[in-house]
Amino acid sequence: MPSFTRLIVVQVAVIFTAVLYNFFTKYFDNTVCSQDPPITLKYDEQQVYSWDDTCQLYSLDYKEARGKFRAATQLYENVETFSFPVAIDSSNEPLTIDVAIFPGNTPEYGTIVHSSGLHGVEGYAGSAIQLALLQKDVLPLSENNRPTIIFLHALNPVGMQEHRRSNENNVDLNRNSIHGNMEDFVNRRDPNNANYDSFRRFLSPTDPDGFFIDPTPWYRTVGIWINLLPQLYKYGFVALKRAMVSGQYHHPRGIFYGGKELQPSLQHIQIFWNQRSDLFRDAPSLVWIDVHTGLGPFGKDSIHYHATSPNGAISRFPQTAAELQNQHFFTSHSVTTSVTQGETSEAFVGYDLTKGMMTSFLAEAYNGSGLFITQEFGTLPAILVGRGLILDNMLYQENIRSKTKPSDGSTTQSVGSGRQDHSYRSPFLLNVFFPQSTTWRASVVRLGVALVVQCLQMSTKANTSSYL
Repeated sequence: MPSFTRLIVVQVAVIFTAVLYNFFTKYFDNTVCSQDPPITLKYDEQQVYSWDDTCQLYSLDYKEARGKFRAATQLYENVETFSFPVAIDSSNEPLTIDVAIFPGNTPEYGTIVHSSGLHGVEGYAGSAIQLALLQKDVLPLSENNRPTIIFLHALNPVGMQEHRRSNENNVDLNRNSIHGNMEDFVNRRDPNNANYDSFRRFLSPTDPDGFFIDPTPWYRTVGIWINLLPQLYKYGFVALKRAMVSGQYHHPRGIFYGGKELQPSLQHIQIFWNQRSDLFRDAPSLVWIDVHTGLGPFGKDSIHYHATSPNGAISRFPQTAAELQNQHFFTSHSVTTSVTQGETSEAFVGYDLTKGMMTSFLAEAYNGSGLFITQEFGTLPAILVGRGLILDNMLYQENIRSKTKPSDGSTTQSVGSGRQDHSYRSPFLLNVFFPQSTTWRASVVRLGVALVVQCLQMSTKANTSSYL
């Protein structure tokens, strides 16, 4: 080989090795939290927060996170705590949504809600933010000078325990919040909405007998990419992402399944909403922050929101994304209220056909000045997020949940909601939605706490000034 050619080969090899090294050290450094330095948030000259022990904030197990949350709420005197039971595990222990209400001056400053774990495994980030808020006295101490603050911990406790996004019935809770009669909605919904069926053999690969293919090491590393490349070439990445995230309601064993009836977790939330109208529907203002992970730049938060205002009245909050980001959410990577392609952030491209999202449902049910916010923290590149979801569903459906071939030869057999064996732990999704990275953990806490502080300031300011 000529010396010039050898030089080119060596240079290419060095560049390729450097790219791989940078990629894996960024996304897969697998640093344990005990090695993290203290997390510091310098919000302004007067407000500096720090957390010395990252392991006190983060957990790798649902019950550990729940125990930490309950212990943290008990440090406060005037707080109302209770739980909603969602399921029972094999040891007869209930898996619960835990609620903590910190009373405030609701008639004057409204209510702020912070919820975690709607997508199960994504709840470890939201839980850490909630613990950071509870441990460092970030919340204003004077009840008369703050909104009522509500924490909802682990909206999908089964998914959080199993390290999955979906719930105990394989339902994506963020596709399950439908106004009106859900059966009518499902019947009207095009089964091939966003071309889901066109991608179905890739998204939910089965053999000729209707059984899910076993995600063997070969399929995980090579086979899935062989199946993916023709799809990307023919349709493009955005079309594939749209088919996944838009949600589907006819394939119960598939990914992003929205269900055919309202799920227990959301039933609890709706009952809570109706029973405590003083904190929700009748409050003059309401800010709801729902924390997610997965899409967008690594460790940065992308904000999508729905704004509401009283009929014929001026809103207490800014209505445009630019005003919100410039005046309040200045630490966030992006702020958007549109999911139209070309107008939204990278994280929310492809969501224009999505229905059943909880924040959208709540916004439609509220008639006051409100902001219903999805805070999405980026993890891995989107293509790897999709890979993890597909592989997890293959393993979950075929090797864990159901070995029975449906009588009609299809793959539409649903998982029964009464099953109590929640011992499954996804080997694919924990690192996808909860990277074990020092940088990522610190960024989530800083940006998550900053958003709550910004919403507290905005809510108290809203009493004296309004926005056109």
